Amino acid sequence: MRKLNKTLSLSAEFSKWYAKNKTKEYNSTSNKFYYDVLYELLIIQDGLCAYTEFRLIDEPSLEKIKDGFKKGKYSIDYFPDNPATIEHFSKTKKKNSGWDWDNLFAVFGDINIQKNHLENKYGIEDILKPDKAEYNNLKCLMYNKSLHIFFPNSWLTNALQNKVANMIIVLGLNNDFIKMKRREYLSEIKDKEYYLDKKQPVNQFLTAYSMI
Repeated sequence: MRKLNKTLSLSAEFSKWYAKNKTKEYNSTSNKFYYDVLYELLIIQDGLCAYTEFRLIDEPSLEKIKDGFKKGKYSIDYFPDNPATIEHFSKTKKKNSGWDWDNLFAVFGDINIQKNHLENKYGIEDILKPDKAEYNNLKCLMYNKSLHIFFPNSWLTNALQNKVANMIIVLGLNNDFIKMKRREYLSEIKDKEYYLDKKQPVNQFLTAYSMI
């Protein structure tokens, strides 16, 4: 999980609306600003899931939605089919502050669905919240390149390691499907680098790649 700078810049109309509707319950796609929020999050996240860094939208489509913002509103009839959904880092805020920008991320849909259940079991901690000011993935996480899984940094205290371990589960960093895709992708990248003897461009799973 990379650190994210979630400055709201393109969706000015949503920002004005939210200033007057801070206690509004989350109402998904029925809200007129749903795609403004989702697409700005995808742009900020470079088209990747905020948690797993699995690519949710290809680069050409991402560039096209960037061009779709006019005068503070997403204004073109282009809605690419992709598995991204708006996710609430703390789902308890859905009722009383459903559109709190600080609590929203674009996430792979299956991870979002599973997180709702896992959050009930393990709770939620902001130690791995990717837009938190002091978040540092290298201080929190380590990566096993043989198993292709994340685990807590061994330099952390036991209490912090437990928090990170729980959040790795809740946020789906080692989800079986994600782990499979990450292994496939990074193995191919590493094979190319070995045979071509030069670095290859990487457009997903950036944290895992940096750790191997």
